[in-house]
This record gives sequence, structure tokens and C-alpha cells, in this order.
Amino acid sequence: MKKIYSLFLVLFLIHAGIIIQPITSSENTDQDGRLSGKILDPWNEPVSDAMITIACGQNTFVCYSNESGYYLQENIPIVFCLWNITISKQGYYNSYCDMPIGENSYCNVTLVPEPIVSLEIDIIAGFSFPSPTIIIRNKGTVEIHSVKIADIAIEGNVIYNNRETPVDTVLEPNDVAITSLNTWLIGLGSFSIVVTISCDEGSFSSDEINGLIFGPFIFIP
Repeated sequence: MKKIYSLFLVLFLIHAGIIIQPITSSENTDQDGRLSGKILDPWNEPVSDAMITIACGQNTFVCYSNESGYYLQENIPIVFCLWNITISKQGYYNSYCDMPIGENSYCNVTLVPEPIVSLEIDIIAGFSFPSPTIIIRNKGTVEIHSVKIADIAIEGNVIYNNRETPVDTVLEPNDVAITSLNTWLIGLGSFSIVVTISCDEGSFSSDEINGLIFGPFIFIP
């Protein structure tokens, strides 16, 4: 009898235009949720210190992955909405996920590294004639193209011929190119030199190196 009465009451309220409102996304069910997961790179290696931002309305939580790539955020209110999850770390592209969060929710993410273009330029120490030898290492994560010595800047009592010198068409990550300046140096006394390498991806300069020159003979300690 009570069930029949309740049904008639509901039908009456609807017929009267009284709307029964459901729980909105801002209302809490008084339960705590948790979100956990692992942050890995494309080679399944853990990414530590990645920042995980979990946001819904005015609720925001932040946690970080540990050295194993694992993260855990507890005490998240269980609400009827999708949480916006952002995973970020310097040197990686951001990753995003929208999902509801319950008592035990999981979100595993792969962070993709941003491409790094980096050249290391060393001027070999010791005696040389008639110009020093240069070592170029690709220390980045992508190949570089049209590598060449674009400029040499020398200060001191030195005469030299500044030439642009092709080095390599393509230099893969971790590859090494050994070349000379393709020029001559003549002078007497101390001098300093900076070598600039250019490629399609940018321009890079060596540290300033000091040396001694006696005629065409160069000594770089």
C-alpha cells in the first residue's frame, strides 16, 4: 500500500510541475576517492618528479611521481563530474586525461620527451699546425642537418683566414664529427678562439679557448 501511495505522490508532483533535482556535480557524496598510476616514457622507463594536477570545479589536487614513476592522491571527494587530469614535466609534452574518480581509480600515462637540439664543441688541446682540430658531438635527441663551421673568432696577435667549412650532412644523436678549421693561423704570443657551428636546426658556439701561437705552430693547454 505504501509503494502505491509513493508512486501516486511522485506522479502528482510531476503533474503539478514540481521537478525533483538530482545531485549536481558540485555536491559531495561524503565519500573519499583516490587516484593512482604510473608515469612512463615511450621506452617504459619511469618518469620521476612529474606533476599530476587533478581538478574539478573549485577542487584541485597536486601530487608528484616518485623514482619508480608511481603517484598517489588520496582524499579526493567523489563528485558527479569528470576530473581534468594534467601530467607535466619540463622537457616533456604535457599529457591530459578526463575521467570520473571513485574509491580506487587508475590513470597510467606515457610522457613523450620534447625534441632536444644540442651540440657540444671541443677544441683539441696540444700542438697543432696550421689550425686546431675541432670535435663536434650531437648531444641532443634528434638528428641535425647541414652541419658546418660557420665562423671562427680569434683575438690576439694572429692572422687567419675565416672560412665556412662543411662538416657533415647528417649527424645522428650521439654521433661525433672530427674536423679542422680548413684555414691557417700565423702569429706570435697568446690568443683566444671561439668556433661557431651552424646547422639547419640552429647555431652553437664553443667556449672561449686560450692558447699560444709561434708562427704557424699552435699550443692549446
